[in-house]
Amino acid sequence: MTQHLTAAQFREITKPVKKPRARPEYDLHCAVVEYIHSVWPTNLAHHAANGEIRNKATAARLKRMGVRRGVPDLCIPYGRGRTLWLEIKASKGRTSPQQEAFIERLRAFDHHVAIIRSVEDVKNTFKALGIITKESV
Repeated sequence: MTQHLTAAQFREITKPVKKPRARPEYDLHCAVVEYIHSVWPTNLAHHAANGEIRNKATAARLKRMGVRRGVPDLCIPYGRGRTLWLEIKASKGRTSPQQEAFIERLRAFDHHVAIIRSVEDVKNTFKALGIITKESV
């Protein structure tokens, strides 16, 4: 006996499958954090969750608590009052005007800031600053 599909059933089984949205900056960010934790277990790297979409009430509350536009993705204190800030960007990503302004202010206070486009960039930055990791010993 032949089974017939309704129009709704046919549409359901023939609709295109949505590909997951590419998140290259998120993926790189996670890879960078995993790398840092793997080579420097005692690090104090932290991410200020300034991005993401929020409702207006949450955004207003966080702004009152000190969330600021343009803050780099990771802050890493690394000894004797020194701090490294990492702004993570996918290969085609660009810094916003707010990020540029914040980075300029950090550098004016002698903080180190690096734009990171790969885990290799992190390795090179650590090496240039003399940050000792499991790889450098």
